[in-house]
Amino acid sequence: MTYKEIIEGNILIAEFDGWVLDPNSTPYKPRYTHPEKSTKITDNVVLRSSPDNFKYRESYDWLYPVLEKISEIEYVADIEITPNVTNIYADKTFCHFGDFLTAPWECAVDFIKWHNTLNQK
Repeated sequence: MTYKEIIEGNILIAEFDGWVLDPNSTPYKPRYTHPEKSTKITDNVVLRSSPDNFKYRESYDWLYPVLEKISEIEYVADIEITPNVTNIYADKTFCHFGDFLTAPWECAVDFIKWHNTLNQK
């Protein structure tokens, strides 16, 4: 997997997780804010995060809350994570083989892509 694919996947997960592109950012230097996760420095200044700082593929502490959010969607029946494989069972099954962090991340990315197409209709 390329660095660009990882960044794109992390952005997809971040937006599903509630991060919003800051309207003052530029395409060359995108910045995201989150109503609950952004660090407030003062009343008027919020620390923004760049896509390079999203750790969904590196940290289960970042990814697990997203998997919980996915599991709460009405049409998701179950999420199964084992040391070698991750499955998300919904109207469609998403399955990835790999380690304990890579497979759930890839599953989440594929599920969110599919979920977003459903919500565009």
